[in-house]
This record gives sequence, C-alpha cells and structure tokens, in this order.
Amino acid sequence: MNPSSDNGENYPSPYTPTQPNPDQQILERGTSNAPIRLSDGVLNQHFTLLRDLGVGGMGVVSLAWQEELRRYVAIKRALHDTAALQSVLYREAQIMAQLDHPNIVPMHMLFQHEQLGHCMVMKFVSGVSWKELIIDPHQHTPPILNPADRLLRHIDILIQVCNPLRFAHSKGILHRDMKPENIMVGQFGEIYIMDWGLAAELSSRPITEEIIGTLAYLPPEMATPGAPHSQATDIYMLGGCLLELLLLRTPHAIENTADVLMSAEQIRKNILPDFPMNIPPQLAEICRRACHTDAAKRYQTAEEFQQDLIRFVRGYNAQMRLETVRTDLERLSTLPPSEHQRAEVERAGFRIQQAQDMAGEHTFILRESWALEELRLIRLLELGDTNYVQQQLKKIRDQGGDLPLLELKLKENLRQQTAPVPLQESLRRTARGRAFGIGFFSFCLIIITAQIRYRWIYENIPFDYPMMVGSHIGMTFIMGIVSWIQRRVWLDNPVGRINTIVAGSCMLLVLMNRLWGWRIGAPPEAVLGTDLLLIGYGICANLTVSLRFWSMPLPFLLGWLGMMLLPAYTVDLFFLTLTIGTTWTGIVFLRDDPPGRIGQNFLDPGAGKQKP
Repeated sequence: MNPSSDNGENYPSPYTPTQPNPDQQILERGTSNAPIRLSDGVLNQHFTLLRDLGVGGMGVVSLAWQEELRRYVAIKRALHDTAALQSVLYREAQIMAQLDHPNIVPMHMLFQHEQLGHCMVMKFVSGVSWKELIIDPHQHTPPILNPADRLLRHIDILIQVCNPLRFAHSKGILHRDMKPENIMVGQFGEIYIMDWGLAAELSSRPITEEIIGTLAYLPPEMATPGAPHSQATDIYMLGGCLLELLLLRTPHAIENTADVLMSAEQIRKNILPDFPMNIPPQLAEICRRACHTDAAKRYQTAEEFQQDLIRFVRGYNAQMRLETVRTDLERLSTLPPSEHQRAEVERAGFRIQQAQDMAGEHTFILRESWALEELRLIRLLELGDTNYVQQQLKKIRDQGGDLPLLELKLKENLRQQTAPVPLQESLRRTARGRAFGIGFFSFCLIIITAQIRYRWIYENIPFDYPMMVGSHIGMTFIMGIVSWIQRRVWLDNPVGRINTIVAGSCMLLVLMNRLWGWRIGAPPEAVLGTDLLLIGYGICANLTVSLRFWSMPLPFLLGWLGMMLLPAYTVDLFFLTLTIGTTWTGIVFLRDDPPGRIGQNFLDPGAGKQKP
C-alpha cells in the first residue's frame, strides 16, 4: 500500500514502472531522456571554464568554477564532436550517476552545449593520480622513502580500490579500464576510481568486438575476438596494478602501440616477468593468480582478491613486530639478567601476542612467534619467574607448539632448585639468621636468670605460671614472624633447615616444660632452671655461625654470666646487658649493610659482601 497524505492524495511508489528498482537492472538501453541544452551565454552564466586538467583517448576534463554554489567542479566533454564519442560520454554519465559510492566520483549534472556537445559536471578531486605516486614517492605527503612503508602504503591504496569495484560489480557494471592513471589519491588520502568511459553492463553479456582500452594492462580476453568479459576481467587489471607497484612495469611491455594486431598477439600470450627475491612470495603469488591467462583460474570476485591482500598486510605487520622483538631479545641476551629488564621482556611478550593475533592463517608466523616466545621465557626464567614460565609453556604445548630449549632450561632450573646446597654456601646463607637466633636465645637466657635470681624485675608483677606461659607464647610468636620472613633463606639449604628445626623444637620443649611444671605444681624456679638447659641447647645448636656475626650474641652471653656470678646486681646487669646487646646488634647489621640498603641484607644474606 502506498503512503497517503492527510487530504487523501496518494503519493506514487518510489519503484513504479517508470522508475526501475536500482537493485535490478540499472540502466535501460534506448532511453529517450535527453540532457539539458545550454547555450554559450547560459553556460558562461553558470560555469566559468578555467583550464584543462587532462586529455584522454576519448574526452577532455576541464576545471570550472560554479558561481551559484561557489565551488570548483570538473567538466568532461568528448574529445571530438562525433556521434560515437558523444554516445560514449552520455553512457558514462548515466553509469556514474547510478554508482553512488564514496570512492566513485559523484556526477552532479549532464547538459548538452551547442558547440561542446554532451558535457558532464563532476566533483573536482584535488590530488594526484596513483601512477604519479608509484613513479615518484616524493609526491606523498609526507614523502615515503622507506621501501617497506612505501609497499604497505600502495597495498593499502589497492585494498581501498577494491571497495568501489566490488560495489560496481554488485550493480552489474564492469569498469574495463582499471589502471593507476584512473585512480586518484586525494589530498587527504581519499581514493577515487575515475574514467568509466569503457564501462559495460554484465547483463548485456559484453564480448570483445574490437580491441579497446589500455594495451599495457589489457586482459587476454579483451584482445581475443568474441571472448566474453566478466568480473575476472577487472581482476586482471587489479593484478596489473599490483605488478606495476612491485616491479615498476606494466603487465605487457608493448613498445609499438600502433600495430594493434601484433600487440594483441603479445597480450594473448600473457608472459609475466619473473619476480626478484626481494619481492614477498605471498604478493608474487597473489599477482600471478590475478593475472592468470585463464579467467576461470583468477580470483572470481574483487572481494577474494582484497581478502588475500589484507591477509598479506596482517602477516607482514606481524613479521615486522617479530623482527623488533627479535632485535630487543638479542640485545638483552648479551646483558646479565637484572630486574630492570623485566619491563622490556613484558613489552616483548605483548608484541608477540599482537603478532599472533594478526597472523591468522600464516602458520610460519605462528612458529616464528613461538621461537621468540621461547627466548623471552628463557630470560624470565633467568629472572626467577619459574611459575609463570611453566604456565606459558603449558599453554604453548596446548596450542601445538614445541619449545625444546626452554624445556631443557626449565628442567635444569628445577634441578638446581632441588639440588643440595654445599655446606659452606649453607653456612653463608644462614649466618645472619643463626646469629639472630643466638641473640634471641641469649636474651631469653637473661630474662629467665633475672626471674630466678631476683624473683622478677618488678616486685608488683606476680611471678606465676600464667605470666611465664604467656610471655613464652609472645616470644614464640615473634620468632615465628622472623622465621616466616626468612623462610626462603633458611629452608633452601640443609644448615638452615636443621637450625629451624632446632629452634622450633627448643621453643616447643620450653613451653611443654612450663605447662608440665604448672600441672604438677612444681616451684617456678625449678622449672626455669630446666628452661636454662633448653635455652643453652638452642645456643649451642647455633654456634656454627660465620665469623661475620660471631660478636652479635656476645653481650647477652656475658650479661647472663655476670648475673649468675653477681646475683645482687641482677637488675642493673639486666638493663645494662639489654642496652648494650641491642645497640651492638644494630651496629653489626648497619656495618654489614652498605649505605642505601639498610636492612636489605638481613632479608637476603647473600647480598652482602663476603669477607675472607
């Protein structure tokens, strides 16, 4: 049902018999519609012709100023005032008017002039032809001098050219004169297909009646009388454009264009040049297929040709990223592992992931990315990220990857982690921890001696089992925190493990001793005497400390000996020993730590400079 207005008038459907559906046949042959006729005076009233922009085989394009709309336009007219050329120009205008696409030059109007004949008014495109950019890279803005960047820029233009051609094919129109001269590149990178003078409708089943078009790009079927034309005809010309930007020559090196018959014979042979080694093999294969002599063996649609170009660009960009990663990893491999390299290694992993995402069907790029990932993970293994390396190795195995060198390095790393540490290395790693243990037990020795000799430091605090058990649990908690901080240093070697077991068992035995004495009602002094024996056992077990820290527990041991010999001075000796012992412990640690690393060597005993 057609829409109607409020007053009951019916508007005609947009697709009436006089207005054909654009999704069906676009043009009707033999139309009686005639263009607008303009006299010389009327033409000058609307347009001011400025200069000729170019002259082709069948037409002339001039730059003009349209006064009413205050804009520059391009006006194309027939080269000669003949019925054949006028008909071609009229047909081109009708086709361009129907192809409404951003990459096809818009057709504004068609008129007939008394002297000029048919004239078509089009959008003026400010730019250069693709041919000029291929010949002279300096025409680009900015100039493209890097060969790799130049190649990608031209491939991008060719990919964009495929879009309007796909649109025209979907409407049943063949261009039949695709070449770099007919591709305009605008000032801001916009792409336009120009010159539709040889365009034909697929519905009319076009065949070669006479040789038309540009001989240097002509497909074999357009040089073969009676051969049908198809979308593959335009694909051949796209392949010719690709060949020209790769080799800077056309598909057919025709020197004598005057002898058309000889040129046609040369075109039908379709002898393509060999591609040098510096041409990417994927591009060479795309070009050979697009320019195949047999139209049935070419790409059958512009979309197929375009998708192969897109796959190449993605693979090429992936390879460039991998080359950057390879350079960075090779540079890092010459340097000793350090923590500040971690950020660079992580960035390399991000680029490798990007390359894998762009690789698509390029399995060789995937294999190359795995090889670089192997180098990256080996560096992370050297930085100590064993767990992360194991996770990534499992993920790559699940994807079908094989990293033999990494697996070997990982096994060696795990073997070294589980291998027994030599005795001297164990003593060096645990030196500070055992010195701390001796100092801690010595401090406990002083506290217990003060309790026995003087009943307690403060008379108003009751000396009973709850206080004894509570204080011991508090000291055990402090020792547990220190042990947790030092676990990687103490538990990765036999000496550290033995000392940890000794210290833990000593604290457990003291607690059990006090709880047992509490239960049987033994005097606290008797229980504390037994504690002294257990504390002495803990000190003796840690006496293998290296000479660097031998003096750390000395003030506590001397204070304990003084309190045993001089019980009347127990309180004074307690506070004096506590002050001297803690001060001396701090001095020993500060002396061992270089400036700016205070306390760091305590967490990593191997970091300090070893004394002979």
